[in-house]
Amino acid sequence: MSIGNLKTQGGKGTNWPWQYKMLKGLQGIKRTVNSKRPAAGDVDDAGTLSNCYSASFANVGAVDITVDGTVVKVGETVNFNGGGPLLSDISYDASIATAEVLIIYIT
Repeated sequence: MSIGNLKTQGGKGTNWPWQYKMLKGLQGIKRTVNSKRPAAGDVDDAGTLSNCYSASFANVGAVDITVDGTVVKVGETVNFNGGGPLLSDISYDASIATAEVLIIYIT
């Protein structure tokens, strides 16, 4: 007997409604975690992240970078979390020599 196997009006001892809700919940939280580390001179040293639920930019280089129009100084990290809905596009630029950024994003 599972935790959702209740003898209530409507369920009559079946746990299907509970199992269905759990599967829908798991489907809702299933996301894909991606990462990249563009450095100055790489093909993707500047660009835009689209269709993300959350994103994190860590400036691990030797110079400042730009994320969504804001300067991110060396050693700083910027996090974006939409709380469920997709975020709007996030632009970044690490094209300055000795720039390097670690990007983790969930699609």
